[in-house]
Amino acid sequence: MRSVTNKEIAAKLREMAAFYEMEDVQFKPRAYEKAALGVESSGEEVSDAYRERGARAFDNIAGVGKGIAGNIEEMLKGGTFKELEKYKKKWPVDIMELTRVEGVGAMAVKALWQELKVKNISDLGKVAKAGKVSELARFGEKSEQKILKGIEFLKQTGGRKILSDILPEAEKLLALVKEFPEVEEA
Repeated sequence: MRSVTNKEIAAKLREMAAFYEMEDVQFKPRAYEKAALGVESSGEEVSDAYRERGARAFDNIAGVGKGIAGNIEEMLKGGTFKELEKYKKKWPVDIMELTRVEGVGAMAVKALWQELKVKNISDLGKVAKAGKVSELARFGEKSEQKILKGIEFLKQTGGRKILSDILPEAEKLLALVKEFPEVEEA
């Protein structure tokens, strides 16, 4: 069995949610998002719990039902799961990278792939700079400019962050600020 972190499990569940959203499947995107959140907020590493308790380890994770539990179990044994790999073959795009760009959701990724064969941010930047995005249905010049600004933002900052990843650092920074004698309240 592989040692897969909760963060890695949650990322794959979110990727599956995005693929389902691309396919316009009802309910499943939200179910996978909820399961990803449940895994992230779990008090223990899922891989450790699985080693100790087997499939019962999934019973206490919010949002994880039988189907998703089976996919997590597959991940723990092999690093991924069949359902996700099927969608990756069908949609050869880096959906998680592309959806990090402000204004680009799963349905936009679908259109960008189908119309312009955009697979990643590099491809997206090229077609946006060439003015090809604004030519697509449901996109326009404003969308294209927003995408270009979003790509630039990612380059400069690394993009948006998950609160659970940055909160400890923010709390350390807050503690440092509070130590300044001039600070009355922080």
